Amino acid sequence: MQTIQQSIIINKPRQEVFNMIADFENWPKLSSNFSNAKVLMSNQNRHVAIVNSNHGILNPPLVTIREFIDGKQIKFTHIVPSFPIQKHYGDWNFQTEKKGRTKLVITHNFQCHLGIIGKIIASFIVSPFFMKPHTRLMLEQMKRVIESF
Repeated sequence: MQTIQQSIIINKPRQEVFNMIADFENWPKLSSNFSNAKVLMSNQNRHVAIVNSNHGILNPPLVTIREFIDGKQIKFTHIVPSFPIQKHYGDWNFQTEKKGRTKLVITHNFQCHLGIIGKIIASFIVSPFFMKPHTRLMLEQMKRVIESF
C-alpha cells in the first residue's frame, strides 16, 4: 500500500471548514479537480456521490463516504475502475488550531494489484513528483476558496 499525507492551515473555524467540504456538491467550487458533483444517496453516516473529475484514474467518478464524524473527520473511498490502483481510500481530518484556525489534513491510501509491476507503477503515481504536488495544489486552492467566504 502507498500512502501520502498533506496538510494546510485555513484561517477559518473548524466547523466552518468542515461544513464547506462536507457539502459534496461544493467540491467543484473548492477545487478545479472536479467539474461537478451530485449526491446520489445518503443516510446518517454514509453518502454516495458522483464527483466528475478532471483527472480520470486519480479521481474516478464514484466516491463513497465511509464514515462521517461531524466537525472532525470524513473517510472516503474512490471506486477505481482500472489498473494499477485497485483501491483509493483516505480521510480528511479537521483539527482546531489557535486563533480560530483549522488544520486540514488529507491522507490518501492506494492499494495496488498486478504484483511488483503494479507496485512500481503505483509508486510513480503516488510519488513526490506527481501525487504530492497535485494534493498540495488542491489544498491551496481549497484554502483560497474557503477563506474567501
